[in-house]
Amino acid sequence: MLGLTTARTTGKSPGWVFAEFYQEHYPLMYRLAKSITGCREDAQDVVQTVFSQILRREFDTGFLKNPKAYLCRSAVNGAIQLVKSRSRRVFTDDDVEYLRDPRAGSSESDGDTIRHLHEAIDQLSPDAIQMLLLRYEQDMSDADIGKMLGKSRATVAVTLYRARARIKKLLGTSEKEIHDETR
Repeated sequence: MLGLTTARTTGKSPGWVFAEFYQEHYPLMYRLAKSITGCREDAQDVVQTVFSQILRREFDTGFLKNPKAYLCRSAVNGAIQLVKSRSRRVFTDDDVEYLRDPRAGSSESDGDTIRHLHEAIDQLSPDAIQMLLLRYEQDMSDADIGKMLGKSRATVAVTLYRARARIKKLLGTSEKEIHDETR
């Protein structure tokens, strides 16, 4: 089934094979999606959507070459797409309570910093976002990330360096703008 048949799964029904595949890959995909969406329910929806596409055989050849990398990329892309679609949402006065970020604490500047960080990350490429998440959320090494994504360790290191530099630059600009507004 779907190229998932191995010596370990030979003789099992396709349902059992997919169930084992699901159990093996769900935790990492969920953590990646949750770190982007910030919401448990949204992360579950993203992961379920990816697995339902696999069951409906709506995937490209990248899945067959490296299933783990394909699934992680799909989860990251789905989560980014969900977050971006939310940013286009038009809010009304009824939504004011929804806009408060409980993670921001009581300080207004903390909330601004988190908001600016999310805006800066949204401007990165999906590759860079995925590598940042694997590095800082999953504590994976550059070599492990490269192996998983089919890229060299040097490519991963350069991408992470450039992503961090871009975030610093974007946050520096944002912090300056915040400082100018408070004067």
